[in-house]
Amino acid sequence: MDIFGLFLTFLILTTQNIRPVSCAANKSSAHLLHDTLMKIDDYNKKIRPVLDVTKPTVINVSLALLSLVEFNEVVERLTVTGKLKISWTDDYLMWDPRAFGGVTSISIPQDDIWRPDLALENSITKFRDLGAPSMFIRVTHDGTCLWKPMEVFQSTCSANVVHYPYDMHTCCLTFESWTHSDGELQLINTLQEIDLQEYEGQPQWTVIYTKAERMVLGKDEYVVFCLSLKRQALQIMLNVILPIALLSFLSSCVFILPASCGEKASFSVTVFLSLCVFLTIVSEQLPKTADKLSIFNVYVFTQVIIATLVTLSTLIQIRLYHRDDHRKVHSWFQCLFIRRPATPNTNMVEDFKPYAHSDSTEDIADMDADSVKNCPHEHVTWREVARRLDPVLFVTYTSANVGISLALIVWSIAAPRG
Repeated sequence: MDIFGLFLTFLILTTQNIRPVSCAANKSSAHLLHDTLMKIDDYNKKIRPVLDVTKPTVINVSLALLSLVEFNEVVERLTVTGKLKISWTDDYLMWDPRAFGGVTSISIPQDDIWRPDLALENSITKFRDLGAPSMFIRVTHDGTCLWKPMEVFQSTCSANVVHYPYDMHTCCLTFESWTHSDGELQLINTLQEIDLQEYEGQPQWTVIYTKAERMVLGKDEYVVFCLSLKRQALQIMLNVILPIALLSFLSSCVFILPASCGEKASFSVTVFLSLCVFLTIVSEQLPKTADKLSIFNVYVFTQVIIATLVTLSTLIQIRLYHRDDHRKVHSWFQCLFIRRPATPNTNMVEDFKPYAHSDSTEDIADMDADSVKNCPHEHVTWREVARRLDPVLFVTYTSANVGISLALIVWSIAAPRG
């Protein structure tokens, strides 16, 4: 029994120590490589990793746009989600793959090695490092380091809203190194445009053009990524411009009601207040820029003026309608606005005599008085005047509303962008 017990114990211990040979070799090679590269005495992540300090470290940068979160033209803020692709060469992270079991690359936490201190120069948030402690940098045996930090970038973007809602904007993301200068880092854009292969699209804005370029100002180097945005105007037309135009037309329809209608004044005031309330709600969504005034803001202001004039005209018309009938309507007013075809009057034709040629001012004055006196019209009252004003005012204000609305659309579409 003792011999059997010893044999069983030996068999169990031997079985527990068995490991797959290939896996043990790969794991031990990766661990050995990591321990060799990360020796504290040989590597300092706070110092630029070059053997010759007179040579700059070339930093290749590209940007892949993942999503356009928001472009707020009111506060001039652009928010996008993007993935930077940054690569450089680390002279201290090189090895011979044959000495480490054929391992050609290794992933190292970003906080364990040197990396360029790139930051968004035109950010509206406080400065912070790119990436996160949980992210890794892929290092190959020739010293090439590849880092792909993904961030939500918030940058400033000057908005030109003159042609709102058919406006276009160009926004840029500018990256630079905060601490390295005097040619220590050389920033290079690897692509001539922003990578849009993973872009998801945005319902309000369309990306129509992108570019990437390197910019040098003095001793500072920048990599600039720009994208041009065009607004989707259909939603604005249906939700904003069309309701305003309809309310303005509805205010002109007050002249369809007869002047004797007691609700005419209340209808006009109600439509005017409805338009003002709607414009108050809409104004919160309109761009507010001090240097450039939007054509749409001018359109809204003009519609408010027209609605005010419609209300004033309605009140004056009602005042004329209720005027005392004993007050005579002026002859010139009757001739200009209230003329009617008079019934044939043979006596008028028989009594007509041509004026004799005379150069005296008295004869000319008598001729003008007789012209007004003989103006073919019937006797009218102020109520008739008020009724005759309805079609004139309706056509006038309706034509003004239609003309202004069409002018807004033509100007916004056809006018050249700045």
